[in-house]
Amino acid sequence: MTPTEREWGKIEEQIEQVIHRSRNDRQLIVGLDERLDQLAVALARLRAAIHAAIAVVVVLAGFVAWLVDVAMSVKG
Repeated sequence: MTPTEREWGKIEEQIEQVIHRSRNDRQLIVGLDERLDQLAVALARLRAAIHAAIAVVVVLAGFVAWLVDVAMSVKG
C-alpha cells in the first residue's frame, strides 16, 4: 500500500521539522561548547589568582613572624 499525496506531504513536513530541529540543536551545542571554553579560561584565571593570593599570604605571614621575632629579640 503506497502513501497518498496527503500522507507524503505530512511525511515531508515531519522530515523538514526534524532537519530544522537538528540544525537548531547543532547551533545550541556549538554555543554551549564556546561557553564551556570561556568558563574553562575563567576557571584557570581564578585558580591562578587564588594561588597568587595564597603565596602573598604565606610571604606576609613569614614577614610578620620575622618582625615579631626581631621585636622579641630586641626587647628581651
